[in-house]
Amino acid sequence: MGVSRMHVSLPEELENMVKERVDSGLYGSASEVVRAALRKFFHISEESDIGPEEAARIREVVEPRLEALRNGKTVTHDFDEACEEINKEVFGG
Repeated sequence: MGVSRMHVSLPEELENMVKERVDSGLYGSASEVVRAALRKFFHISEESDIGPEEAARIREVVEPRLEALRNGKTVTHDFDEACEEINKEVFGG
């Protein structure tokens, strides 16, 4: 996987928040802070093999179920059974 460069302008408030994270020692650079924030935003973990396409598919499968649950149009299932069902739909097994 290649590294691409992107330059982003931040409002002063966000820039200060990024600087605070770097100054705290939690992150080594502003780029690390932004990468971590984007991973959280897109719900992607470095430890997982889930990429943007898989994350989009998960949202596609799960969102209608959540909406039905919110509207009282579904019956809840055992958590493990529900995860297994969603896993089959998303990943085919």
